[in-house]
Amino acid sequence: MKTLFTILVLFISVRSLAHVCHISLYDPYNRPYLNVYSTQDPDCQQATNTCYRTISERRLDPNYYRCYTISMTNDPLVSQPQTRPQNRPQNNPSTIEPIDTDYQRGIEMGETVIYEGKLWLVSSSRNGFHDLIPEGGKKKDKVEGISRGQIAITRGCLRNICTKTSVISRLTRSYMAVKGIDFRGRYILKNVANKELTFDVDFMYLIKTEGCVNDVCVGKTVQDRYNQYFEVVGMQADGLVVIKDERQKLSFSVDPRELIATN
Repeated sequence: MKTLFTILVLFISVRSLAHVCHISLYDPYNRPYLNVYSTQDPDCQQATNTCYRTISERRLDPNYYRCYTISMTNDPLVSQPQTRPQNRPQNNPSTIEPIDTDYQRGIEMGETVIYEGKLWLVSSSRNGFHDLIPEGGKKKDKVEGISRGQIAITRGCLRNICTKTSVISRLTRSYMAVKGIDFRGRYILKNVANKELTFDVDFMYLIKTEGCVNDVCVGKTVQDRYNQYFEVVGMQADGLVVIKDERQKLSFSVDPRELIATN
């Protein structure tokens, strides 16, 4: 009798586990942002709806945040929701492919570029290689045969972030100016305060200093639920905002739904 009871318990447990749905919400960098589980949900529709509702409620960009089925019931009568595609980058989940190619465009004669951390003028080009003269320097100091892959542009945009615009760095928590975009789609930044250059900065670490979420816009004064006042200074890619208090202290990842615009 004890053996029969044990088998019955195991059978019920297996059947229960077989109907557990696991839907994962992935961020733009192919990392699990949120996991959703549901039981007694044979077609996983409940978990799927929760996942997509999260995208909407948190104002995440649906072009970058996606719901994928990790595991679900093995019942052959159950339809299979969208599964996580195998061609998504697996080897380096901290990167995301650029959505435009301006950063890899051709270089024009006389254009100012960045090479080895310095500003140069393009004096001539041949067969995909370029001769450069130091900006403000002398022709005798020119370098020859520099490949396009070694050169960063100082004029152009990538993912709606353009050179000569202001951003906030999530790494340094400071204001930076975009000085260039290299051939790999990484940004070159200049610290507004100390003028130091930072190279090889990924898009995920930049926050735009313009834009709105509903009536919460950069430059506006807002009030939180504790009746404290802040200035909105940045818009994150995930729909959250950056605010600044009267002491100039920055607060990141603030939900705009908890703020009220006062002007």
